[in-house]
Amino acid sequence: MIQKMIDAIGVSFPLTELDCGEYAKQKVSSMQYLEAFLATSQNAAPCEAEPKREKASVYVEGLLTHGGPSTNVFKKSIGEEKTAELFRKTLFTTQI
Repeated sequence: MIQKMIDAIGVSFPLTELDCGEYAKQKVSSMQYLEAFLATSQNAAPCEAEPKREKASVYVEGLLTHGGPSTNVFKKSIGEEKTAELFRKTLFTTQI
């Protein structure tokens, strides 16, 4: 089944530097992970848009207030206002 998935999806992994045996093992392992993730996600409860947006907003505001490794890099590079806009409107879609 895994090989059928690999063939059907045509996934290409950046593992060409590995020998053929290791490349194949990594590719199969990745596809097994994907298969397990997809099987699990089929049983997940649907997430309504508004509660999801509210949770994302709380998360984003925490990042903007308290910072974090990547948040701090954005703030330093493009400023606090543009970082807030990027996080709220693009990366996490907390605003419509």
